[in-house]
Amino acid sequence: MNLLKELDGNGWSIQQALLTTFSFDPRFFSEYVRPRLRKRNCDLPAVFVDDHRYGQNIDTEEWLEAPIGSHYLLEPVQTGGVFHPKVNLFASERSVYATVSSANLTLEEYAKAAQVGQSVGFQRSWLEDEERNLSEEYHLVRDIRRFFASLAGDEHHITGREASEYVEETLATLEWLDDYEAEVSGRSESGRTTRFIHNLDAPILQQALDLVGEVETVQVYAPFYGSPSVVDDILSATGADRAELIVESESTTLDLEGLPDALDIPFDVREMNHETTRWVHGKFLTFRGPWGSACLFGSPNLTSTALLQDTRSGNCEAALLSVFPDERSPPEGTLFGNEAFEFDLSAPVERLETLSVRDRSYEGWEAIQDTTKGELRLLDARLTQPDSDDVSELILKLDGLTGTCSLEIETERETVSQRVEADIDDGELSILVEEDNRKHWAAAVVTVTALDKDVVSNPRRVNEESQAYFREYREITQSGGTQSSTTLLKQILQNPDTAAISVFDVALSELRELSSDQSTERPTEQDSTPTFEERSPARLTGSASSTPSIHTLVDRQLAYQLEQAQDALEFDDLPTPAEVESFQTHLETFFETMELCIMLDLMDELDNEKVLGVCQQQFHSFLELHPQFTTAISRLSDLIEDNNRVNDAFVGDADTDARDLDFWEDAFDLLYIHPAIILELDYKSVEPVIRSHNQFVNRLKKTLESSAPALWRYLFDFSYLEDAIDTHTQNLLVRYADEDPSVEITGEAVRAILLYILVQRSRSNSDFLEELANHPRYGDEAVRDLAQFALTAEQALFDYEIVNKQLWGIVLKQGRESVEAFAKAER
Repeated sequence: MNLLKELDGNGWSIQQALLTTFSFDPRFFSEYVRPRLRKRNCDLPAVFVDDHRYGQNIDTEEWLEAPIGSHYLLEPVQTGGVFHPKVNLFASERSVYATVSSANLTLEEYAKAAQVGQSVGFQRSWLEDEERNLSEEYHLVRDIRRFFASLAGDEHHITGREASEYVEETLATLEWLDDYEAEVSGRSESGRTTRFIHNLDAPILQQALDLVGEVETVQVYAPFYGSPSVVDDILSATGADRAELIVESESTTLDLEGLPDALDIPFDVREMNHETTRWVHGKFLTFRGPWGSACLFGSPNLTSTALLQDTRSGNCEAALLSVFPDERSPPEGTLFGNEAFEFDLSAPVERLETLSVRDRSYEGWEAIQDTTKGELRLLDARLTQPDSDDVSELILKLDGLTGTCSLEIETERETVSQRVEADIDDGELSILVEEDNRKHWAAAVVTVTALDKDVVSNPRRVNEESQAYFREYREITQSGGTQSSTTLLKQILQNPDTAAISVFDVALSELRELSSDQSTERPTEQDSTPTFEERSPARLTGSASSTPSIHTLVDRQLAYQLEQAQDALEFDDLPTPAEVESFQTHLETFFETMELCIMLDLMDELDNEKVLGVCQQQFHSFLELHPQFTTAISRLSDLIEDNNRVNDAFVGDADTDARDLDFWEDAFDLLYIHPAIILELDYKSVEPVIRSHNQFVNRLKKTLESSAPALWRYLFDFSYLEDAIDTHTQNLLVRYADEDPSVEITGEAVRAILLYILVQRSRSNSDFLEELANHPRYGDEAVRDLAQFALTAEQALFDYEIVNKQLWGIVLKQGRESVEAFAKAER
C-alpha cells in the first residue's frame, strides 16, 4: 500500500479523521497530512499519540510552533506500556475509510521506510447494491469503529474532553453503519479472510491463535525483538514445531548471541535482502498449519508487551489477521503480494555472529515508563469559546490533589500565569479569561504548580473548544430542523453563547438554502429528510459573518418551521405518508419553540423582551394558516377513503380502519391542544402573544367545525381529551419547569375553549348534546362527563377574555343552561 496516497481517504469526503501513532512529526503533519485531509473537507483531524512521547516533546520548540489545538487535536493516550497502534479512520455521512499499518505519523516512516498494512473502505450506497458483497469490508470497519469507541470510553486512556467528544462525533457520523448491521452480520462469518485485532481487553497473540487453530511453523519479522527469553515465550505460545526469524542488516534489534540457549524449539535465522534504500519497519508473523497459512501484521513488535499482554499491563497495539487456505497463500518473495517492494530471504544463517544487527535492546525502551509522572497530573486543558460578554473559561482537569489548594497556572516561557486558591475535590479547576488574555492561553502549553506541596504537573497543550454544539448542528440539519433545535435554542435563551448562536444560525441558513433549492421536489418515503453539504466541526466554527440577535434567530426558527409545515400539506391527489409526517414534525417543532419562549418568560429566565414580540407575529401567521391546514387534512381524509392507491399507502393492512390512524389524533393535538396551551401560557405571561383571545377562539371554533369528522371528533371525546391534556401539560412542565414549582400548567384553556364551543353549539341546536350522546362513538355517560369536564373552566372564559359576563349571561344564556342541565341530569 502507498501510505502517502492513503491519506487521501480514497478521494472521498471526510468529515472527521482519527489517526493514531506512537511517535509524531508535527511538521510532516502540518505540511503534508492536514492539507490532504482539508482537500477532502476535514479541517480538524484528531491525532492520538503515546503519552510518554507527548510529555517529552510538547514543550519543545518544534512542537510549540505547531498549530496543535487549533488546526488539529493532539491527544496523549495512557496505557500500561506505550500507545503503539497505527490505525487511521476517516468518516463521513456518505463513506468510510480506514487503514491499519505499521507506520507512525512521521516523514521518515511514511516516505523512507517499508511498511506493511492494509486499507479498507466503501461508500454508504454500496451497501445497498445487491451486486456488491461488502461483508468483509463492513466487519473490518465496524470493528475499527468499536476499537475507537472502547479507547475513548475508558477515561484512563483518553482524558481530554475535546478529544473524547471528537471521537463521539466521529462515531455518530458513522451511525449509518448500524443500519446495515443485521443484514450484513446475517451473512456467514466463515467467508471472512481478514480480521481486526487489538489488545484493549486481551493479548493479541492469543486472539490470533484462537482464530487460526493448530500451528506447525511460524515465521516472524520485526525491526525490534525482545530479549531471547521473551522471543522464546512468544514462539512457545504459538505451539509451533519450528520457527523462522527474519532480520534486516543494520536495522533489526535482536540478541543473536543469546538465542541458541534461550529458544526451546528448532529455529532458523534468515536475512532479508532487497535493492531499495528503504529500511523495513513492517512487522508480521506468518503461521502455517494443516488449514493453510495466516499473517498477523500491524503495529506489534516481537515483544511481550506487544503480543503477550493486554493494555492494562502492556502496550496498546492493533493488527490485522489474514487467513489464507492453501490455494490462496500470498506469493513467495513479496510482502503479501505487494510487488512495489520485492525482497528475498537468504538461506538459513549457520553462523549467527556474521550477521550485522543493532545491539540496543528494544524491549526495555518499548516499555519505558514516564519518569516525569508525579503525584499531580494535568489530564486536560481546554479553553471555551467566548460567551456574549467575550469571557472564556480555561478549564483544567487535575488528578492527585484534593481539598483547597494554592495553585499557580503558567504557560511555557511564563508568557502569562495566574495564582488561585481553589477547592478541586471535583477534579476540575475553572479560570475566567478576559478577551485581552485569551490569545495568551489559546493553544499554550500549561503546567500547574501546587504551591503548598511544591509539586509541578506534567505539561499539557490547551485545546480550544472549536467544535462546540457540533452534535446539535448535525441533528438539526439532518432532521430538517425538527430535532435538537429547541434544545439548542433553550441553551441560547438561558445563557447566550456566541458559539451556540453561530451554530444555530449556520444550521438555519443551510436549511433555508436547501429548502429553497428543493422547493419543487416532493419528499418520498425513501428520502424524507434533507441532504446537505457535509461539514466538519472546524468548518462550522466561525462560519457566520456576523452573529444575529437572539430574537431574530427565534423569528427565523418559527418562520422556517411554519413554512415547512405549510409546504408539506400542499400535496397533489397522491399524498404520501412522508409529506404528512413532515407537516406533523415541523408544526410540532413550531409549538415547542413557542412554548419554550413563553415558559422561560414565566420563569423569569427570558432576558429579551423582543422574543415574545416575534412569537406574537408568528402565532398570528399560524392562525392565518389554520383554515388551510384543516382543509388539507379534510381533503386527505377524503382521498384516503376514496382513492385505493392513497389508502394502500396510508393504511396498508386490510384489517386497519383508516379512521383509526394515529395521524388524526396527532393532527388534532397540533391544531387544537397546542394552540389552547399557548392561550393558557399567554394568559399567565406579562407580554401578550395572542392579540385577541376572543378572535383566536372564534377562529379555532370555525375551522374545527368545518373540518372532516376524522379531526373534530376528538373535540368531544372526553377520555381522549382528559388523557391528552394530562400528557401535554406534564411533558411541558417536565421539559421546562421541573425545578420551578411556581409555574403551574393545568390545561384549563383547553377546557375553556371546549365549553365555549359546546355552549355555542347548544345555542344553535338545543338537541346538540342529546345527538352527541346518541352517537355510537361517545354515549350518554361520556358526553355528560364531557360537559362536567368543560364547566370546570367557566371562570377561565372571563379571565382569558374569551367572553364577557354580559354576553355569557344574555346572548349565550340558553346554550349555557343546556350544557349545565345535561351535566346535572340523572339519565
